[in-house]
Amino acid sequence: EHPGKLKIYPDQKSKMLLWFFQIPIVGTFAYNMIMTKMNIEYQITEKFFYNPFQVNDSMIKAFYDASHTQNGKGKYLFASLESNYLNVDVINAVKSAQNKIHIIIGEKTVNYDEVIQAYRKINHNISAEIIHNAKKLPQLETPEEVLNALKEKN
Repeated sequence: EHPGKLKIYPDQKSKMLLWFFQIPIVGTFAYNMIMTKMNIEYQITEKFFYNPFQVNDSMIKAFYDASHTQNGKGKYLFASLESNYLNVDVINAVKSAQNKIHIIIGEKTVNYDEVIQAYRKINHNISAEIIHNAKKLPQLETPEEVLNALKEKN
């Protein structure tokens, strides 16, 4: 994510959305309508993966099962994400970091170059590895290339 986007904090609309999903019957029903297998498959194939033909049924099942374990408590994570409650402003931490920071990002991620430049503007010692033929989940799309990128930097 672009570091500036992580500075978005919950507003009144976000608080209402969180409240809505916390309503026992209504919130659970809405969450279950959103987290159908069909919607999860759409998100994975269209938003997370560059090559939708790499997505298989077991992967979709794993995402679906994970979203519906613990009697639907995944709705709290979903509501918190959608309401910006899990955003953390990392700018000060990145700015003062003395350790090596290495970004691994898929080349098909929207505005990947802007994301890298935004982090490098904060700390010029940040390095980046662009993973070809991958989008938001390069570790699942091209695991060998990600592994090679990690080995090169250690």
